[in-house]
Amino acid sequence: MVSLNEKGYDVAVQEGTSSDKKIVITLVLPHDEFDSKTKEEVHQIATDVIIKNKFEPETFQFNFTSYIKY
Repeated sequence: MVSLNEKGYDVAVQEGTSSDKKIVITLVLPHDEFDSKTKEEVHQIATDVIIKNKFEPETFQFNFTSYIKY
C-alpha cells in the first residue's frame, strides 16, 4: 500500500485467501479513478512489490473494487 500511495494512488488494500489457497488482494480505488488504465497501473505496481520481496506472483489473485469519496 505504501508503494501505491507514494505513486499518488489513493488506494486501500484488503487481503484474504481463496479456496484454491491463493492469497487474495483486493485493491479498493476511488470511484472516479476506477478505470482500466488505473487498474492496470496499480496491478503492475503491486506485482512489482511482490517480486521485489521474493514472493511468487502466481500465488496471488488481485480483485478490484471502488468506493465513493465524500
